[in-house]
Amino acid sequence: MREMICSERHITILKQFVSTQLALEDRPRIEWFMQDGARPHRTEKVFRFLDEYFGNRVIALDRPKVTGTGMDCPPYSPDLTP
Repeated sequence: MREMICSERHITILKQFVSTQLALEDRPRIEWFMQDGARPHRTEKVFRFLDEYFGNRVIALDRPKVTGTGMDCPPYSPDLTP
């Protein structure tokens, strides 16, 4: 059975990702975070969480519309999607 991803579950996954990245001291810190445009990824709660850890270094669909800051995800960008 497939589990549906809601914004709360997505935040739980992001917390695990961020804590893992912060624990890896020998690796450079992530400077930018980019996520896809799935509906649960574009909620105000998710954007607030991302702001807390990445500040204005988030590229996400609808982020400027929801938060008033940040960079919108450019569709089909060859620079960002090899």
